[in-house]
Amino acid sequence: MTNNNPQPQFQQQPVNYRPVNPQQPPMQQQPATRKSGVPAWATVLCTVGMLLVGNLVGCGVGSSSSTPSEDDIKSSQTYKDLESKYKAAKDSSSAKKDELAKLDKEISDAQAKLDQLTGQVEQVKKNTLKDGTWTVGTDIEAGTYRASKEVGSDCYWSITAGGSNGSDIIANDIPGGGYPQFTVEDGQQIRISNCRVEFRKIG
Repeated sequence: MTNNNPQPQFQQQPVNYRPVNPQQPPMQQQPATRKSGVPAWATVLCTVGMLLVGNLVGCGVGSSSSTPSEDDIKSSQTYKDLESKYKAAKDSSSAKKDELAKLDKEISDAQAKLDQLTGQVEQVKKNTLKDGTWTVGTDIEAGTYRASKEVGSDCYWSITAGGSNGSDIIANDIPGGGYPQFTVEDGQQIRISNCRVEFRKIG
């Protein structure tokens, strides 16, 4: 009887074997070799050290690097230069503060003197009269006033009660020359016209 469903045939692939040469020893894995020399980070560190402290740290192939001590760093020229610059800057800042303080005092003294002079000027204004109408106790101080120069023949002055608009005359005069004087009290008004001189307080 014929088999209609034949079983598949598998063909075995040949295996390639490497022949072993008994005269040749087996290959051995070579150990990883380490490059000789100084690591890159160590070279950088040494370079920075040399820049900072000069020749305190020796760097080279086959020589061991050492970390500089605090005393070594402070004794280096680089450190001394930086310290000198810092001190100079600090001294300069201190000098500027002293100079500013001195200027502040000078300005304060000048302002005090100006205030004093301003007060004196205001006082002189209240003790000096010219042509015009003045209220005693507000514009000028009460007291006796005298002409600083000889007046002309048309000089006129009058003292009136305050608030009367010049209608309530207490005293008046047309001196016609010389050095006239008058005495006024608080609340009164003094009117001076055509005298063209200063009247200054004398008492």
